[in-house]
Amino acid sequence: MTTRFRCFMQTSGLTAFALATATSVANPPPPRQPDPISIDRASPSLGFGNDPADIYGENPPAIFVGFGWDIGGPGPIMHVPRANYGAPAGTNTDAISNSEFNPTLQQILYFSGSVASRGRPFTPYRFESNRNQAAGDRWVTTGRTSISPFASAAGGGVATLVGIVPVGAPPHVLSANQTRFNLIPSIPPVAFHPAGAPLDNMDGLEITNFDLNGNLIHDRPIYFSVDGASLGGGRGADLFLSPPGAAGFGMFAPAASMGLVAADDIDAMAIWDGGVRGVLNPGVDVVIFSLRPGSPSLGGRSPADVLVSRFTGTNTLFVAATTLGMLATDDLDGLDVEPALAGSRPEFWDWWVQRVNIDVRLCPTAPTPGANDFHVELNGINPAQVRNLWTGSFPNVQVQQTPTGTRIDWTGATVPPGGVAHFGWEITDGTALTGAVMYYTINGVPVNCQPIPDLVQTWRVDADGNQAAVVDVLTNRSTQTVLIQRRAAITPGTIQLEDLLVGTPLWQSAQPIDTSPRPIAPNQTLELPMPYDDDMLGYAVLYDVRTPSNELVAVYLTAMTVQQGDDANDEHGGCCIQGECIELTRALCAENGGTYLGDNAWCVDTSCHTVLIGDMNCDGEVNNFDIDAFVLALTDPAAYAAAFPDCNPMNGDVNGDGRLDNFDIDPFVELLTGG
Repeated sequence: MTTRFRCFMQTSGLTAFALATATSVANPPPPRQPDPISIDRASPSLGFGNDPADIYGENPPAIFVGFGWDIGGPGPIMHVPRANYGAPAGTNTDAISNSEFNPTLQQILYFSGSVASRGRPFTPYRFESNRNQAAGDRWVTTGRTSISPFASAAGGGVATLVGIVPVGAPPHVLSANQTRFNLIPSIPPVAFHPAGAPLDNMDGLEITNFDLNGNLIHDRPIYFSVDGASLGGGRGADLFLSPPGAAGFGMFAPAASMGLVAADDIDAMAIWDGGVRGVLNPGVDVVIFSLRPGSPSLGGRSPADVLVSRFTGTNTLFVAATTLGMLATDDLDGLDVEPALAGSRPEFWDWWVQRVNIDVRLCPTAPTPGANDFHVELNGINPAQVRNLWTGSFPNVQVQQTPTGTRIDWTGATVPPGGVAHFGWEITDGTALTGAVMYYTINGVPVNCQPIPDLVQTWRVDADGNQAAVVDVLTNRSTQTVLIQRRAAITPGTIQLEDLLVGTPLWQSAQPIDTSPRPIAPNQTLELPMPYDDDMLGYAVLYDVRTPSNELVAVYLTAMTVQQGDDANDEHGGCCIQGECIELTRALCAENGGTYLGDNAWCVDTSCHTVLIGDMNCDGEVNNFDIDAFVLALTDPAAYAAAFPDCNPMNGDVNGDGRLDNFDIDPFVELLTGG
């Protein structure tokens, strides 16, 4: 069983300011193998000599602007060519899967949607669909299924999502933008792709790599389905298997074993081959899948529903489309899972957060005793995206939906004329924000004696898609001119709300943008582009806002930043839990009671055979015949793997520190001599 819990988030950032234009990324990065995908036969990236049965890999995790064929880049990165697993030319590989880890656990779901899919209103998928670039993205649920696939298939009912993090978040977030795979278009997730322009469609997806060493040959089994037009037609609901290293494939499960008919078409799929590997075991093996629109077995179900079967001739609903945040008219094109183990989190591509702390002065001419409420209207934002509210000067705060988005209301205190109050908030995926209107009220009546400019941060790319910038936008919507003076900071680390306070190190290190106060006339907009860089996570702009007579109106401290997971850069390796292998960090392995096989010791079928410490030749005994094998594993791991392909080199981890190194020599000698 081979599943990876690489819980890192993609990052992006800036190295220096450029007030007029963004920097461009010049050269493509070195290829990286994990996270295989396939793309639909109608995808424009297939017009360059590749095939709809080819399986592709990914870019390094920090690449934000892609290198697709549309900008003269190398296009999708080959992972396993179709010939290497036996697929005939022109086959459309619809779904791909490795054998997953333990179907009796709750699951986190990864999925992709079709070009025509829209997602439910106010979901991240809908935002990307509105930008005409959702079909090449990979998405992940923010919670886990309430029951396991095995339980659902056994009559346990339909799963919901539970444990959503953060509380109130949408049901899914972006896990990987299409740029991660050099798909078209080569633009960041917040940029607009012209309607009707060429667009790649991610067809199959898998979170665990098939090829472990970069030779384009699968070291793990590939389970897959094809569309109804492939392999002579009528095979779209069958599941096939190519064993590790085989340049061929065979039938794994016929359509009827899942309660399907020949005219059905499995569009997305993840499988648990839990009995004898490579042999169908009805009642033991489990598959979840979706069906292409028009499949007869859909009945009244949605092409975006996730179905489940134990290969006993029936299937049932596992997760409804609406639970995933999709419409019933949408269509899932790719599907994979991660088990909801203790301490685990899904792999987020980027969790963009806009963080704001502001001090706002009530004008001295306001009626006494002063304002008793403060409001922020966030246009284009769902209330579920607003979190971590700082009550500041008011003890009470409420978030509610409005026809244009969301309004935050602070109440329960009075700010006297000339007084200053403090407020703070966060917005997840703030790139959907189109306006932020801020104002005091006195008994529900807005105070209009001073202008408070709108502040929005967003992403922007040029027409070629190869220049990107975070753009800070300040708009004066009042009838009065205001003066602003800006400083800015770009950081390699995530910017927290507590960093956005007067006097903090961030405040002190910010670089001046305006050497003197700059006027913004009524209805004028001022923009500050900050060029994209792979190494930075935070983009902050600090404003002093004043009236023409130099009276302070507000101090804005705002940042668009990537919230990165705690274990983003931790090493991973195989972990044996109850005889099955899953790739985790050392800490997660220990938390779940597993045996860690070592950093970068990837799971293969033999990874979790019974471990006998010191048995380096795997003859079931520990004796002098293990000495040469121990030395070989220590000095030439590749030669050891070739000589003892069914052995786990971590049998030599005699001191139990999770590594095979020179510190194991003395304990190994003591083990042999009985010392």
